[in-house]
Amino acid sequence: MHPAISLVIGGVQLHTTSYRLFMVLGVLATVVLGFTVARGRGLPWRRVAVALVAMSVAFPVGARLFDAATKTEIYRREPWRLWSPDLAGFSMFGGLILTVAVGVVACQLLDLDLPRMADAAMPGLGAGIALMRVGCFMAGCCYGTRTDLPWGVTFPRGSNAHLHQLLGGSVFPLGGDPLPVHPTQLYEALAALVAVGFVLWLFRRGARDGTAFLLCACWYSAFRLLNGYLRVPGGELIVPAWFYPALYGIILGIAGGALLWRQNHSSMELRRAD
Repeated sequence: MHPAISLVIGGVQLHTTSYRLFMVLGVLATVVLGFTVARGRGLPWRRVAVALVAMSVAFPVGARLFDAATKTEIYRREPWRLWSPDLAGFSMFGGLILTVAVGVVACQLLDLDLPRMADAAMPGLGAGIALMRVGCFMAGCCYGTRTDLPWGVTFPRGSNAHLHQLLGGSVFPLGGDPLPVHPTQLYEALAALVAVGFVLWLFRRGARDGTAFLLCACWYSAFRLLNGYLRVPGGELIVPAWFYPALYGIILGIAGGALLWRQNHSSMELRRAD
């Protein structure tokens, strides 16, 4: 856990948090990789650049709004948090939802091939999610529940995980060291990288445009649904326990339904051609 990071750039020392740094790196990776893959897949680079910039702006906006919608009490007490430039207080899934919505609108306005653009954006999104989750791990947020598995991680005294265990009345070993928890942040980073590898494999297989995006949406939503049971929910959340599982289930159903519809539609076209 390294919540604070110092960098020296051009002889100037900069101090920031790992959460902020890896969020910025994640957004940059999404844009750069998305642009590179889109160009390689024959999409017009100028229009792609505009769409990706719009999507990168949409991410923090959606993440902040979703965080405010699920933590209304803290935003009611401290309304300045809503428009604060501080890169903290975000809900990543909210950012992804608005990013996808803005991407759809941008493709319509810029006359971009939506399924092809969606597939091209997936490697960048996967890499961006992985980087952001590494930032969460280094910051000590989004931690998991208690585990005895050999890969369980122990956050230091005074960390959010330690405070949660203290408030929960956990019995600590001699010395009072925090207990190991699931590294849910790293689980999700790994799942995002698996999605990137899967997309690249589908590209080599010549999968139909849009297939990679829909399959990755199914995979990531299903993973978040399962990983959510290993993660300690934020203490300031006002939504019921079923909210996030229902949200992931809805997205999984929409993406899976669209995938099945496209598959059936393709099969019908092939039968007509015969």
